[in-house]
Amino acid sequence: MTITGDRATVASGQSDLDTAARAYARLGLLREQGLPFPSDWNGRHPYVADYLGPLGRTTPLQLGDPSHYSSAQADADLIRAVRRFHAEADGQPLGEAKVVVGSGATQLLATVAAWLHVTGVRSVFYQPPMHYTTAGLFRQFGITPYRLGTRHLHEAGAELALPAERAVLFLADPIWYAGRRVPARFVDRIRDWQLATGSLVVVDGTFGYLGWDSPAERCAGLVADRTVRLVCPTKSLSMHGFRFAYLLAPRSLVPALLAILDTNHGTTSLWDREFGRRAVAVLRTPERNLGLLADARERFARITAEGLVADAVPPETGYFAFVRPAR
Repeated sequence: MTITGDRATVASGQSDLDTAARAYARLGLLREQGLPFPSDWNGRHPYVADYLGPLGRTTPLQLGDPSHYSSAQADADLIRAVRRFHAEADGQPLGEAKVVVGSGATQLLATVAAWLHVTGVRSVFYQPPMHYTTAGLFRQFGITPYRLGTRHLHEAGAELALPAERAVLFLADPIWYAGRRVPARFVDRIRDWQLATGSLVVVDGTFGYLGWDSPAERCAGLVADRTVRLVCPTKSLSMHGFRFAYLLAPRSLVPALLAILDTNHGTTSLWDREFGRRAVAVLRTPERNLGLLADARERFARITAEGLVADAVPPETGYFAFVRPAR
């Protein structure tokens, strides 16, 4: 379930619709008590106007010339702001990594899948979970994902059995549905594996920079010239109506990624380019998305204290929680 919004839907590990319905009804009481409780992938929150800022009062003609194409990739100020954001949030500069801007995470995942196909890659390894969108894209491009283990890396007893040979690894970090980050020991092992084998890691960081205690992402420490990271500021602000995301990719891969992105998807819209500027600016302020995260933390504590869930994975990032509803 998400923990921002005004409705509640609960994913139970059981196929018991009556249990889910009862949980839905009980959680719905929070709204009657004046505490909006989040729903599925949508999440209403009170920070929309703050995150929009002046953009909320901007007319289309104030954005630029609508008769011209709008290229966020050519926006030097935006690219510089992204690089500064990562230096500040991760505590280290991007170095040789380049920024590839797109209209949303799905577009960029499709670009990576297409690039892998064009370069002859027909299989990737992954440590679960893998979002269904990514699995579908790999299938469309004739790429077979091979699972490395059964446990997700935040679970007790999880193991990471990396291949001995050079390969492509797909990794979701954070593990969005549970609000957990990949533990540092696994990130360190993946980095050592990259150095030993020259392997490429693709990090789906769509729900990154939502840490409850720290904005830094551990995968920023992977080998830069062998890592492609996906970052999605619209998710970091829970502003899903805009489409803005970017890849952080090795310099050598960028021309091919940009060629595929331009051919398959074209340029960004004026609105999405401008919101990209605004989103990065918000995330660079001392307040960043702290209000949104404080609400998520408080609501999770509330439903736990009131006995609405029987069991839960304690979140440390984002606005999702993986819970078993109380009967």
